[in-house]
Amino acid sequence: MTVPHPSPPRNAAYRELMRQKNSFMISMTIAFMVLFFLLPLLAGFNKPLMYLISA
Repeated sequence: MTVPHPSPPRNAAYRELMRQKNSFMISMTIAFMVLFFLLPLLAGFNKPLMYLISA
């Protein structure tokens, strides 16, 4: 016996809300990843800038 999957909502406002949420989540994930990898690079290669930021 198989359980049928629920059909996706047909409400246009809900679909638009989910599109906006997904767009926001993708952009925030990309921004976080860039900053996450940029911090160690700056700490290793641009020490004067890191001292300026921490002061």
